[in-house]
Amino acid sequence: MLLLMTAIPSIAEDILTRGYLYGHLKFMKPLGWILLSAIIYVLNHIWRLNDGLPVLTYLFILGIVLAFAVWLTKSLWLAFGIHWGANIAFESSNSIIHTKALVQHDGSTCYLQ
Repeated sequence: MLLLMTAIPSIAEDILTRGYLYGHLKFMKPLGWILLSAIIYVLNHIWRLNDGLPVLTYLFILGIVLAFAVWLTKSLWLAFGIHWGANIAFESSNSIIHTKALVQHDGSTCYLQ
């Protein structure tokens, strides 16, 4: 169930935030296209926009990595694999692997995308 519930959103988001853009904006310079794709990727996670700078930074960096993978390979497959793996890791840490804090501190520890 975990594989299915992470695969469908991953591929749908990859098609929207990278595939569609790549198909229609190939004329852009690589850096501009990668940054635009990463920004749209962050904005696509609208429910996470109030989670703070660490989450937004993580999403932006992941968006850059995923967009670079598409630009480099001219395909969504590598980006999909990376994205799917990140989503599986996130869901596993939330659903399967339960952790308990052993140390108290002032800084926040956040689980990301």
